[in-house]
Order: sequence, then C-alpha cells, then structure tokens
Amino acid sequence: MKRVVSPQFLKGQQVNIDAEPMATNTVVKLISKDGCEFCIPLSCCRLSEVITSSELECQEESSQEDGVENQNNSCITTLSLTTSRIHSTTLRKVVEFLTHYETEEMIPFEPPFDSEDINVIVKQKWYSNFITKDVDHSLLIDIISAANFLVSAS
Repeated sequence: MKRVVSPQFLKGQQVNIDAEPMATNTVVKLISKDGCEFCIPLSCCRLSEVITSSELECQEESSQEDGVENQNNSCITTLSLTTSRIHSTTLRKVVEFLTHYETEEMIPFEPPFDSEDINVIVKQKWYSNFITKDVDHSLLIDIISAANFLVSAS
C-alpha cells in the first residue's frame, strides 16, 4: 500500500509558492524505492537539476465536493525515483529540506571552521537541527547521497 505525503505533513509547514505562473500549481510526485509517494510543489524543487531538467508530464486533477466536480487548477506531475534507490526515510528528509529552503534559504558556510560544533558552523537553528535531530550516521550518509544524485543532472 502506497502512502502519499505532502509537505504540509512535514512539521506542519505551510508552503508559499511564488513561482512562474505556469508552475504555480504544479506538484511533483516523488516515489521512493519502497513505493512511498511524496508530493511537493515544483517551486520547492529549484535546487534539484534532476527534477527541474526532467520532462514532466502534467496530469490535470479534478476534485469532487458535495457531488459537484470542481477543477482545482493543479497539475500533478510524476517523477519516479524508484530506480535511484532513495528510501522513503531519506526522501522524507529531502522533501522536508526542499520545502523549508523555499521559505528560508540556507546561509552558505565553508571551511575552515572555527569549531567542530555543528551549531556553531550552521548558524540557522532549523538547518542545524535538521542534520542533528533524529538523524544517525547512516541516514546522514543516505541524505548526502540523495542530495548529490538530485543536484547533478548528468
């Protein structure tokens, strides 16, 4: 059984989409290795060359409320990451990062570092918590691998 997870379920965040008119209502469905689906606004995917350079097919969706069919003006595009070997636990964290980045960009940091403490290196609390709270070494390596895959279109 597939689970569908949207960004609103990630830490209760509301997503503000300020994208081009064509992409305003476009949602990308990412499918993990284990079949879990994650829906994320296309505007949140700007860091991913793999997603933004893909030819995404739009499937108009309509909803039915009180027996009346309404067009919700959203476009669901599907990008299957099944072959990329990204597990749902990792993909959930990637979607969480991309969704948060849309509202608060991460301040870049580069070595040499004055400390080994991640809270000193990464100045923004959300980002330092993102990689320290409930993230073991194995998951961190998986997140880095998934990020490397999603950033590189080649």
